[in-house]
Amino acid sequence: MALNDTFYIDISRIEFAHEFILNKINVCSRLDGRKNYGFVYCIDGEAEYVFSNGKVIKVSGGQIIFLKANAVYTIQTKGDFRHYTVNFDINEASSNLSFLEDDFCILKSDNSEIYRHIFKKLIMHWRLKNNCYEMYSLANLYEITANFLSELSEKEHNANARARLIPAKEYIDKNFNSQLNLNLLSNLTNMSVTNFRREWTKLYGVSPMEYRDEIRLNYAKEYLLSGYYTVNEVSDKCGFNDTNYFIRFFKKHTGVSPRRFTNQYL
Repeated sequence: MALNDTFYIDISRIEFAHEFILNKINVCSRLDGRKNYGFVYCIDGEAEYVFSNGKVIKVSGGQIIFLKANAVYTIQTKGDFRHYTVNFDINEASSNLSFLEDDFCILKSDNSEIYRHIFKKLIMHWRLKNNCYEMYSLANLYEITANFLSELSEKEHNANARARLIPAKEYIDKNFNSQLNLNLLSNLTNMSVTNFRREWTKLYGVSPMEYRDEIRLNYAKEYLLSGYYTVNEVSDKCGFNDTNYFIRFFKKHTGVSPRRFTNQYL
């Protein structure tokens, strides 16, 4: 999948939109291929999509599928599979479909309730067929599509960043008690220091050194609670050259001194 800021889907028209319940008796088959592109949003229940190329995807509540026109598949359900479906046509010549490497693209969204709300509005406009319902429905569909592609892009970016950051993460995990610097870590990922720091913080929510400090703190707690080490020894094992600094560090993050922490649990 290759997503970037230039992607665009030119939707020409919506063919139909509805809320539907598929059950194990009413198994759906698309053996002649879909006539249109489509979105399926699972409200609740589970379904298994089996494609002609042998690929299988399982769909459950809150997940969204983008289905390619001409895709061949069957759907098998476990109980009632309640979902929204929107089928539509695309002007392929003026669209960038590079994200769609297969007959489908599935998204487990972090914002599934937002999608559900937009789908519900779209279905309502299409069902009631009030004045300008096609335009309102199309506007809702573009909102769904933009959110879908944007979230896919973000997840792909995070996956790529995670893969690039693995050497630095593994190094910190193994050498948390050693002196670290950003130049060393960024070199392990073939990134500039600025880019490395930005990507790391975006992915993990803390800076590389704060991540290292979290590991140090967890090990310090384990060493203290083992009862085998003095405060000085724990300080040294966790990479602190100054015991007084270690005590201040520990109290800052836990609210109590190492000795008091130990007395609370032993």
